Amino acid sequence: LVGNAVQAMDKSGIIEIQARNKDLKNMSAQKRPLGLDAKPLPAGAYVEISVQDQGPGIPAAVRSKIFDPFFTTKEKGTGLGLAIVFSIVQNHGGTIKVNSKEGEGTTFFILLPADSVFVKPERTIERNPEGTEGAEPSAARKKSVLIMDDDPSVRESASNILLSFGYEVTGAEEGKEAAEKYRAAFKKGERFDFCILDLIIHGGISGLECAKEILAMDPAAVLLVSSGYSDDPVLSHYQDFGFRGIIPKPYTLEELRLVLTNVLVL
Repeated sequence: LVGNAVQAMDKSGIIEIQARNKDLKNMSAQKRPLGLDAKPLPAGAYVEISVQDQGPGIPAAVRSKIFDPFFTTKEKGTGLGLAIVFSIVQNHGGTIKVNSKEGEGTTFFILLPADSVFVKPERTIERNPEGTEGAEPSAARKKSVLIMDDDPSVRESASNILLSFGYEVTGAEEGKEAAEKYRAAFKKGERFDFCILDLIIHGGISGLECAKEILAMDPAAVLLVSSGYSDDPVLSHYQDFGFRGIIPKPYTLEELRLVLTNVLVL
């Protein structure tokens, strides 16, 4: 839907995405929205997601055809984007509708059944300054992360993702700066819970050299190596160099979450 909105606006404008809970449990069938089979959606809890663009809008004459496979009004379009969206929503037991006015943009609304199961997080274990297991961490203390990357956009992207996970983030441009920041925190008994170190640094100390320096002062340091070069031999044998895991670049929220889930307790 976002890709469709970008194309509709010719890459100029604002796309607004919203999500909210919608409770249809006590709503009569007559009042519940219709599903894609033209029958009222089953009673229950839903999540409504809307994607609004500032494009030219969809002409009324073609609005009923936009979800048809291979139908497109774009010169280089495939006509499959919205058909795929429709199929995904259908397979998840939801519904989708569109509001559009020519010259005023388009908004797609999706209703999807909410998951009724709340998964309790597992008990987390925090190491004390000596590196041994201790009690559950205090809720008042946020876990801290050190990110070393010479690309400001990568640092910003990773920082935003980690901040959304509830971490405190400290950045460094190259290995020497990262090692110094780790040393300063370690001396105060405020070691970083983990570090993400870029393997290749242009004009500075690499992630590999930085890792050696950090591990020399703190053998229990939790280090993750990051790189956009998948063929680097360090990545194939990262554990031999003291790293606990690999994070490929560019970062995505789910890939980063998966690595942290495997290596740490989020």
